[in-house]
Amino acid sequence: MAAARIIPIHKTLLDLGLLRLVAHRKAQGQEWLFPEIERCAAKGRLSGTFTKTFTYYRIAEGVYDPLRDFHALRTNFNVMLKRRHCPLEIRKRLIGHELKDVTEEHYDPEGSPIVECHIPEGSMAVS
Repeated sequence: MAAARIIPIHKTLLDLGLLRLVAHRKAQGQEWLFPEIERCAAKGRLSGTFTKTFTYYRIAEGVYDPLRDFHALRTNFNVMLKRRHCPLEIRKRLIGHELKDVTEEHYDPEGSPIVECHIPEGSMAVS
């Protein structure tokens, strides 16, 4: 199983009822938010299923680039934040990576607030 990650949730997903879905799944006794998603046959991982689905989607939309995979989204997101001078600590939190820095881990355990100025309104619209 992949490591548990603490990540921020976009306001649009909250507005669409993501937390209601979380509560519903918990009430059903489910451990997974989307239990119907099957593991990829090749490696037995959920990420393989997402990668395949995302690849099919990109082909269908005419934007497929064989040099960019599912993780390219995270790479592009990180680069965008870095160019906006977003601190590494906040970038790590947004991407879902742990802070291994002693100062952050022990002397700021709750972390600095993630300010909205790093992600301009409408720059990552969901449609």
